[in-house]
Amino acid sequence: MSDKENNLFVFHGCDRKVGTTMISHCAAKILSGNLKDRKILYAALNGNDDIHYSRGNTATIDSIKIRIDNNLITSEEMENSCARDGDLYVIGGISGVFSHRNYSPDFSIQFLNRALEIFDVVVADCGNELDSGLCVGALKYGGVNFLVINQNESSLVRFEKAKNIYSAIDTGFEHFVVNRYTEMDPHDVSYIRRRIENNGEGRYFTVREEAEYSKLAEIDEQLILDYKCPGFSEDMNDIVYEMMKMTGISDTYRETGRKRLFGFM
Repeated sequence: MSDKENNLFVFHGCDRKVGTTMISHCAAKILSGNLKDRKILYAALNGNDDIHYSRGNTATIDSIKIRIDNNLITSEEMENSCARDGDLYVIGGISGVFSHRNYSPDFSIQFLNRALEIFDVVVADCGNELDSGLCVGALKYGGVNFLVINQNESSLVRFEKAKNIYSAIDTGFEHFVVNRYTEMDPHDVSYIRRRIENNGEGRYFTVREEAEYSKLAEIDEQLILDYKCPGFSEDMNDIVYEMMKMTGISDTYRETGRKRLFGFM
């Protein structure tokens, strides 16, 4: 394992369509915009071959698999294999419907080891499929794991059913993102905490729902950040502020203050 585990942020969804890709990509985008002198990688370890909110062609892990397997990939090759989204390096997941069968948890760990040697921060979207080797390897790595959840009963039940799997692969979560949050829903943060945590010591973040912009983002293949939604941007800043504190890259956040630092509010 790398000695930079706190510079790896793994976002995992408790269910499909909880917004894991949007949350993780936005977090990576904000980080890269404020750490311009650092190399930030956003990696799709979710079994999909595309990055939904990046226009145009996106490089995929398939293109470097053999080089990773044989410990041959150079820093230059890894960087050149990524697409660029402004200051952010982006690499997509796997191509082909059944290609995920060719990727083991060990490959995911090997990829992340190399990525953390080359990039200062890695943000991984590992989706929600626990039968994916890429996902399981990312969760097992020992980085900072975020669970993305929503207020739907079906999502809470799915997480409860998966607890034994998380235990079996020796992984857990200390950070929770309740996406598309509304205070009108009786499943508030206190209720969700009781349902999904044993020790009650997790750090919770809520991201307000921007239903209109979510649909536009899907159609336009853009991040919700691009629409300058104050509520969403403010909530994402809270998440990234916490990430910044854990990286140890810079003490800038202590000196400037969150609004000035991130500038998305």
